[in-house]
Amino acid sequence: MAQVPGTPTHWLFPLARPGGVSAALRQTVGGWMSTPVITVAPHLSVPAADHLMRAHAIHRLPVVDAMGLVGIVTLGDLREARPSTGTLHSLYELSCLLAGTTVAQVMTHQPFTVTPHTPVSAAAHLMHTHNIGGLPVLDAAGRLVGMLTDSDLLRMFLTRWDGDGV
Repeated sequence: MAQVPGTPTHWLFPLARPGGVSAALRQTVGGWMSTPVITVAPHLSVPAADHLMRAHAIHRLPVVDAMGLVGIVTLGDLREARPSTGTLHSLYELSCLLAGTTVAQVMTHQPFTVTPHTPVSAAAHLMHTHNIGGLPVLDAAGRLVGMLTDSDLLRMFLTRWDGDGV
């Protein structure tokens, strides 16, 4: 896991599979999750989180502190945080308001999570039922080890559809 307090040091990319992955692992979240994960601290400003997501073309960031995962913030959360432009007098005023807003103020607290051993079907059902696009993946010790996103599920589907999977 790569924690990014303000600027990115790692990019989210699919789990490397030198030589392939066993059929059993490919049935679980661990075989399809993306890792390493870009994370942010709760005190990061909304504009900084927005910049980070746009710079890396990602739609969600796990929020972590010294104790571990504390939330998740999405691009939608950041859009919702913007005040109505009809009530503001200038772009400068908008910028000042957003600069004072932190990720902790707009994130989803206690997000749904899965483990690397969770069946992909169960994770997909959870995402569909709750209309969420990504799930933080925590190991047995509660450490963030990956993210399972709707893009990962689509990649799995296409791999299997093309006959490359199990």
